[in-house]
Amino acid sequence: MAHSLPSPTQAPTYNSTSFHPTNTTQFQPSITGTAIRGGDWITIDPSGKILRLHLDTLIKTSDSPAEYIRISATGAEVATPEAMAVIGAVPGAQAVKYGDFQATSSWTFQTGSAKYAELQNAVYVGSTSLRPGEKEGTIVVGFKIAKVESVKTDVSV
Repeated sequence: MAHSLPSPTQAPTYNSTSFHPTNTTQFQPSITGTAIRGGDWITIDPSGKILRLHLDTLIKTSDSPAEYIRISATGAEVATPEAMAVIGAVPGAQAVKYGDFQATSSWTFQTGSAKYAELQNAVYVGSTSLRPGEKEGTIVVGFKIAKVESVKTDVSV
């Protein structure tokens, strides 16, 4: 099954001005802010079955005074008909909720901020949700991000 995106003159714009990485309680410190520089884009594997996520952006936090965090992510997403309809700005496309399609990513954080420094010392994974934007031809991409934590077991090598 081959998928295609609109031509560059018809490509949707991505509404990525606000960044709310998670609403789960285990993600600390919580970040709320605005993307001020960078971007996110996808590439499609030759098979047309997998979307590759690439994200590299600078976040200005809502703190007073503001802090700055560079956030990078890569991921793989299954190119379901529903996801492709949203990405392709197909009229009538519906939201694709978290978990409705296989969409996982790995995340890294870089900052000079003491408040957010701990973000640099862990591994994070995420999942994706998509929906058409309010303005025609736009889409909204959401990410839920969680910290990977070790679990004590009785197993060893």
